Amino acid sequence: MMLTRVFSDFFIKTSFYQKVFVALALSCSFLINLEASITKAVSNSLFIHAYGYEFLPYAWLALVPLNFLVVNFYNKFIPRIGLFYMFSCTTFITVVFSIVAAFFVFDVQGLPFCFYLWKDIYILLMFQQLWAMLAATISSDQAKFLYGLFWGVGGIGAVVGSFFPGFMATLIGTEKLLLVTLPFYGLLLLSYLGALKVRNIHLAKEPIEFDQKKPSSFLEGAKLIGKSKILLFILLIVIFMQVASTLLDFQFNRTLAEHISQKDLRTEYLGRFFGIVNGTNVFLQFFGSYFVLNFMGVKRTHFFIPLYLGFLLTGQLFFPTFLLLSLSYGSIKALDYSIFGIVREMLYIPLRVEEKFQGRAVIDVFVYRTAKALASCCIISFGFFTTYKLSPLITKLLIFIFFIWALTVIFLLKNQEEKKEQFAMSQEK
Repeated sequence: MMLTRVFSDFFIKTSFYQKVFVALALSCSFLINLEASITKAVSNSLFIHAYGYEFLPYAWLALVPLNFLVVNFYNKFIPRIGLFYMFSCTTFITVVFSIVAAFFVFDVQGLPFCFYLWKDIYILLMFQQLWAMLAATISSDQAKFLYGLFWGVGGIGAVVGSFFPGFMATLIGTEKLLLVTLPFYGLLLLSYLGALKVRNIHLAKEPIEFDQKKPSSFLEGAKLIGKSKILLFILLIVIFMQVASTLLDFQFNRTLAEHISQKDLRTEYLGRFFGIVNGTNVFLQFFGSYFVLNFMGVKRTHFFIPLYLGFLLTGQLFFPTFLLLSLSYGSIKALDYSIFGIVREMLYIPLRVEEKFQGRAVIDVFVYRTAKALASCCIISFGFFTTYKLSPLITKLLIFIFFIWALTVIFLLKNQEEKKEQFAMSQEK
């Protein structure tokens, strides 16, 4: 009821052009997620077809230095050319990539590998540019409810996008699905340009300009994490989530390749599978997280996540079925982009400004990719140094991770409570 009142107040009190800006930004979020759902299913299927699931850890390792180079390139040029030209440049590269891959993916050596890597980088860059524009336009009060709306509408776009590979892969072929994404890139560019024009002309906002001050170093952010118990624990649970998610990703794709060897059928299955996952995401983003947090509270919700995932993996250890593995993988993907993300963000609230920005940058930008590489090293090491069956070994490692995660949360919540009390006292003063 309260949420409905907030939305009605926003649409009554805001101007016509503010509504237009929000609508165009929502369109961008919808289209980015829609395109990503198609490309993700296609790139995964093509990669497995070209190299097999065994090569996935090497691709995840390659993502770390490649992401580092791309983000440095992005940071270097965006102050010079501006948001829209960088957005256009990123989209143009992706369109060329998609057209070439649609016709020559298996004719050009290494193209399935490169396309798989670019898919991961592209979504990061597009959302980075969308959220940069939103952060420079929307007030803090509006962000409290509009940000959730952007996530939710993006989730609906992901659900819609998953229908294309889910029902068209066997009809037109996996590679040709990439041609279906081309109109969405055009609509995305028009929406982004329209939002920027409304922002700069009709809303009379200050132009988005980048100052030339030297950015804070990686080392300074790392030092802040070392001095803050809360940031340290946030870093740990992020590592646990990303390592576990990557290990489950490998398990899932490995089992999928064994169960469905035909490329187009596999793409179709991935489309339908991620359609269910994205639908769950939307429900959790709009409704589920609100009820879970009100029913369990922040403390218990933090503890519930590793407990629930650990329970599923324990079942997988005794009943190793593809259905249970799919449930485990789908659950961690759904939780990562909904409830886990929300309760993690709540931990930053009582922290100092330097901790929120400099320390957080190290966790959100660097640790996510490094954790994925760490999981890849584990998988590769298991393959080299043990003759034990890989699947049960990874399952046992996952159960151990969730156990340590749960213990970490116990200490995290204790320290968080102390921090919240100090924050409340400082606010009263």
